[in-house]
Amino acid sequence: MSKENNPVQQSASYDSILSQAVKKERSVFRLSKTYPAYIILVFALVLSYIITIYIDQSVQADRKASFDKAVSSVMTRFENKDSDMDDVLGSMRALYDNLFQVVRDYFHLYGSIPVKSDESIITMMNISEVDNSEKENFVFYTQNSGLYEYKIHPYGVRPIYYPVEFIVPYETNTHMSGFDFATKDVVNDAIIKARDNAEVVSTKVYAVREPDTTGFLIMSPFYKKHSSIDNTMERRKNFEGVVCLEIDVEKFFTTALGDGVASDKTVVFEIFDMDENGNEVKVYQSENAKLLEKKYDILLRSEIPFQIADRTLKIRFATIPDFGGQFQQYLPDITLGTSVALSFILFGFVLSVTTGRARAMNLAERMTRSQRRIVESSDDIIAVMDLSGIWKSMNPACERLFNYTPDEMINDNIEKLFLEEADLARFKGLVESADEETAERIDYQMKSANGEIKWINWSFTVSKAEGLIYSIGRDVTLEKIAEEQAKLRAKQTVLTEQLTREASEFKSYFMTKMSHQLRNSLTGIIGYLQLLSAKVYDSDDEHDSYVELAEVSSEELFTFVSDILEVSQSSSEGSYKELSTVTVANIVDQAIASFKDNDKYRNANIQFNEGRNTTVVVDRDLIAATFVELFKSLSHGNENAEITIVASENPYEGAAEVQIETRPDTILSEMIEIYKYNKESLIETLKVDKDDILLRMGLTASGIRMMNGNMKVETFGAEDSNFVQITLPMNKKILD
Repeated sequence: MSKENNPVQQSASYDSILSQAVKKERSVFRLSKTYPAYIILVFALVLSYIITIYIDQSVQADRKASFDKAVSSVMTRFENKDSDMDDVLGSMRALYDNLFQVVRDYFHLYGSIPVKSDESIITMMNISEVDNSEKENFVFYTQNSGLYEYKIHPYGVRPIYYPVEFIVPYETNTHMSGFDFATKDVVNDAIIKARDNAEVVSTKVYAVREPDTTGFLIMSPFYKKHSSIDNTMERRKNFEGVVCLEIDVEKFFTTALGDGVASDKTVVFEIFDMDENGNEVKVYQSENAKLLEKKYDILLRSEIPFQIADRTLKIRFATIPDFGGQFQQYLPDITLGTSVALSFILFGFVLSVTTGRARAMNLAERMTRSQRRIVESSDDIIAVMDLSGIWKSMNPACERLFNYTPDEMINDNIEKLFLEEADLARFKGLVESADEETAERIDYQMKSANGEIKWINWSFTVSKAEGLIYSIGRDVTLEKIAEEQAKLRAKQTVLTEQLTREASEFKSYFMTKMSHQLRNSLTGIIGYLQLLSAKVYDSDDEHDSYVELAEVSSEELFTFVSDILEVSQSSSEGSYKELSTVTVANIVDQAIASFKDNDKYRNANIQFNEGRNTTVVVDRDLIAATFVELFKSLSHGNENAEITIVASENPYEGAAEVQIETRPDTILSEMIEIYKYNKESLIETLKVDKDDILLRMGLTASGIRMMNGNMKVETFGAEDSNFVQITLPMNKKILD
């Protein structure tokens, strides 16, 4: 039998070939050849563990930094609020240091502004120490100051009384006038402590107005002027009373927090005071404090003392559930898993180098899947669209940001996500003007499926060659909200400073005008007395002596009034020394030149139709700067704004009227309506300001009032014109 025809031999040959193939396959994975891959695997796993520890520490550090930042933000606002209270109390306390006696009108004048401007201050009081032997005299004196029905209550004979002498606001607190705090142990003890230690003290938090108002009193002692207070005995001897702020604790902390910032929602806090038994009493808590009732792991806690005068409160902070986000919480585990996966991928890669092309292909496939998982787990949108805005691919982040699934987004147009038409136009312009390869980063306001508005920071890479736009979108809503709040606070600060300056100018003007009128009156009196002294008519010696004494007294009073005039003029910072008679045309021309220096308004059309020779008495530079702010407000960024001006004189009222009219404008009409009904609370109304129109109107009105004029605005609707009327004095009232 031939060898070729032997089936047994053929089968044996086939089996041997397979066996050899298996042996060759196994030989590829021999340790002698693959040990570098195993060494690299061990090294990569150790490195993965080190990286995981580092990531975990970084996450903990980031959480701690975020928590500390949120806590610091809250504490800073609380401390600023406490500082404001100290400033208010210190300014009132300074009255008693600088004056021999503070009368009721002074107390009301200086106390009304801080009480009205801060809703957390219930009252401001002057509490005097009255000995029982001086009680009747004290009541008599206080009644003569204008409080005709004043009496000390509750009734009772006590060695020392601590009655409320003056109180602001008086109209809503008449029941507190004359109340004897010697009958209130909490306040009585605080007054004695302030007296003996000569320091600002605070009561504990208690029901200051029963049954529903909880608060505390901050008080500063004052003593007889120029008296010694070096020791306790001298302080008790020369003690006269305390200046006191009655504060609503709920409003104190609520107003301190204001509208809040984004980080406030990441922490929960509670504020505790100590009662007389050393027990903690909760006096305030954050709006989200109910979260503490839930059972969850609090990642971070902190207890910070908060000092109000001599009293220390405890503020306990804690993190909210899922603080830092669930992704950050599991990031170390994800990192470990990813690193281990990459370690084995690297192991497989090195192994594939020694085992051939097939293993290299397998490794590439696994790396692709890993990258895909990373893309799908990203919180940012990673997507591709064509040049017309049609989505071609989308990762799952779109569901979190826009409430659309990737399938709903793909083959749909990005246009439906834009909130503003202007932003959509900018996007289309970017695509049309792009070069072959253009990268652009820009923020757009966008809307989700449920109508929620979000700010998205887009990074677009436009490839004209591929006909695609590679897109990465990150949610920056919280950052944008914080930025808008910072801009609002800046605008409120500008307006507040202007109103403060206006108030200062008004006081200087009042003093100057009063001194001027008194001096004119005294000049006439002295003249007549000099005629009497010169014996123009017959009189006896005794009469002459009386006249001579009257003349001396009048001259002394004249000198005193002249000194007041000099002081008031020197303290007015030169504002009213600059008053002069100018034509409205000169003012408007100067304002237009300054206004058009800005390229933004260079094409604005401002026409002065009538009354160019109308004269007014103003500070020329100040009124010109005021008109510039008004022009900016009326144009609000419109480079083709049209403004017409008409001026006229009203000699019967000693005033000139300047009427300014603009063409129809929807936004301007809306802002004018808001300004008309919110002039008294304009600082808060700046929240709804557009293009700084309300801010500039407020600055303009304040500047006009500083020139003893007034401003009235009116709108006749978005389809009609908008109107501003300014009234200014025609002739000087002072410094003639």
